Amino acid sequence: MVKKEKQKKYGFFSNIIYVLRDSLSYKKSGIFFFLLDIICSILSPLLGALVPSIVVYALTNNLELSSYIYIVLGLSLLSFLFRTLKYAGEQKYQWYSTFARCTTSWNRISEKAITTDYLNVEPRDKQKIINKGFESLDSNWVGTERLMKEVPNLIINLIGMITYGTLVALYSPYLLIILFLMVATSLLWSIYGYKYMEKTRNQIEDIYHEQNILSKDTSNIDNAKDIRIYRLEKWLSTLFGVLVKKRCNYENKSGLRFLTGEISDCILLFARDAVAYLTLIVLVIEKTIDVSTFTFLIGLTAGFSTWSNGFSASFNESRKASILVRDYRYALSIKDEFNHGVGLDLKTLEYPLDIKFNHVYFRYPGSEKDTLNDIDFEIKGGEKMALVGNNGAGKTTLVKLLCGLYKPTKGSIEINGHDLNEFNIDDYEGLISAVFQDVEPLALTIRENITCIADNSYDKDKMWKVLEDSGLKDKVESLKDKENSYITQRFSLEGVRLSGGETQKLMLARALYKNAPLLLLDEPTAALDPLSEEKMYKKYLEFAKDNTSVFISHRLSSTKFCDFIIFLNDGKIEEKGTHTELMNNKAMYREMFELQAKYYKEEKSNENQEEKLEF
Repeated sequence: MVKKEKQKKYGFFSNIIYVLRDSLSYKKSGIFFFLLDIICSILSPLLGALVPSIVVYALTNNLELSSYIYIVLGLSLLSFLFRTLKYAGEQKYQWYSTFARCTTSWNRISEKAITTDYLNVEPRDKQKIINKGFESLDSNWVGTERLMKEVPNLIINLIGMITYGTLVALYSPYLLIILFLMVATSLLWSIYGYKYMEKTRNQIEDIYHEQNILSKDTSNIDNAKDIRIYRLEKWLSTLFGVLVKKRCNYENKSGLRFLTGEISDCILLFARDAVAYLTLIVLVIEKTIDVSTFTFLIGLTAGFSTWSNGFSASFNESRKASILVRDYRYALSIKDEFNHGVGLDLKTLEYPLDIKFNHVYFRYPGSEKDTLNDIDFEIKGGEKMALVGNNGAGKTTLVKLLCGLYKPTKGSIEINGHDLNEFNIDDYEGLISAVFQDVEPLALTIRENITCIADNSYDKDKMWKVLEDSGLKDKVESLKDKENSYITQRFSLEGVRLSGGETQKLMLARALYKNAPLLLLDEPTAALDPLSEEKMYKKYLEFAKDNTSVFISHRLSSTKFCDFIIFLNDGKIEEKGTHTELMNNKAMYREMFELQAKYYKEEKSNENQEEKLEF
């Protein structure tokens, strides 16, 4: 049974450590450039504040400037060196952060998306989790990379703020209170904005998901004809506009909350300047400090404001990025329900495989009704079973359970007497050759789609044999690049687009090439005419004579080739038996068979009449 998993909470500082580890582990030299950026960013402005105070000290004390020129020049050169090193460290670290996102982070979630249990990617709520994870990697300025880049800024501004604040406090503790009041107020407003972002995260993700789907649909060449013939461009543009407007509304409301913090900073900035100048002027008049110290402290006060404003801005950006990093980490933490890496040794299995459904029930997550209800049957090794019934009867769901894509809500599925849960699901899926109704070939070569092998280690003779058995050989031989022709033009301008029937033949060729002991076909010939379908099934059954097979078909004429048939109705087994037995029952199977037979007879009669008229 699919359990609803409670979302884990990943804290702000936990997320900082997580992304920092990724960015610094990309290359060993990353830690050097990270520290170089921090150290030089702090020392450079400190030297900048020290130079004018030395000049003022020399002028106000009637000292010879020549004795201080070398000091000032030395400090200026040192400041220039620090700025140069800061730039080098910052640029290198940012490059490493970009590469870490594009390699380490991206590979990690991509691997998770394609290896996690199917039940973790098909339901909409699970798709949202994965989509949120990928959204964290959308660009350089959001999510993981944004937080990677903000971490040095956060540390630099915090250290600078503490250092300058400590120096200011030595002369004016009251001024320090004003300065830290500015920081605290700004942080409180940023937390207010952060909470709003968290609150609206799901709504924004829904809009992002809709925009993404709409973009793919409008750019899909399969939809290009309909868009033009039915003039859908204005409607689609309006939909885009509505989604953009919705997202902007959320972003604007979020921005206003952070803007309030900026306004409070400006108000307190005035108070800071008034208190700072008044306090320091009084100290100069009372001769507690001299003019050079006054100049130095004014520089420190201004510097503190720069550090505190920088800290607030960096903190705000980091909190925003942390929301997406949290979603990224949560997507990676989704638990699998099947065994991965451990399980029953397949070498202990005997072939062909026996399959048994023991009173299986299944309900999709969030549904109030069972899709499958008390499914109980057995397929002996080498038998061919047909699964038939009306749309929505639960046929595809049953095949998904047998493939190990979902777990039964109740009951069990046994393979050679072993519960399916005992298997390593990765090994178990290797026992299956499946063709699903809604499958699409990858935009790779025909050879790669059939063999599922990227290099040249495939069996060429076997590949051409399954192309012939599936009826696709002539088509492939007619192509310029033969089996190395790409499907679609995404990777090659010489790419080809296969028809619906040709695509189904390609998928059948893939299943035949794998030649696994368990063959599952879900409407594999829906795009073929009845005669082509019958020829296909005859070849398929001949090829798979030693394997256990299950296939779904709406055309009941093809079920005659099977050892037995199960007729599903509303998630339950309505009838079970051979074609002859079910026809003798005079129940739902026979009714559907005769209805289809009548349709084909009428269709054939119409074709004959058309031929006579043409003659």
